[in-house]
Amino acid sequence: MSATPSYSAVLIGADSLLIECGEQLRRAGHAIRAVLTTEPRVRQWAEGADIPVIVPTGDYAPQV
Repeated sequence: MSATPSYSAVLIGADSLLIECGEQLRRAGHAIRAVLTTEPRVRQWAEGADIPVIVPTGDYAPQV
């Protein structure tokens, strides 16, 4: 049986779906490099998981 390859992702969103997807990714062993959000609840989740948070204002592409 072959192992599932791991990958990294940047998540963008502002609701509980982002948190649930993030938890699924983490449980599967994938890395979340950053979360782009303006939602306090999502920001709190990301910070609690030691995931960098980017507030998407202006040109945030260089931060990603």
